[in-house]
Amino acid sequence: MGLNNKHGEQQVKQIANNLANTSVAISKIMEDLTIRYWKKNLDIQRQMENDLEDYLISHRKDLGLEITFDEIDSILEKCLKVAKNNF
Repeated sequence: MGLNNKHGEQQVKQIANNLANTSVAISKIMEDLTIRYWKKNLDIQRQMENDLEDYLISHRKDLGLEITFDEIDSILEKCLKVAKNNF
């Protein structure tokens, strides 16, 4: 079921705005922890995952969506994959 079917148009716009702000925050967290050779440094990767998880857990109610811990884990995995390709 898509957002439009579950939420009204105005609420969908607010959720989209919240998600955009969250993506900026996630990008900032990743950038702040990026060091030379971080892709080979498991400690840095764990720190990225921990910081992202802390952010998502503390802000998940602000998103306007229900987000499960399994979804958070999936987001963490995808963020790290994207970061490895882009940073």
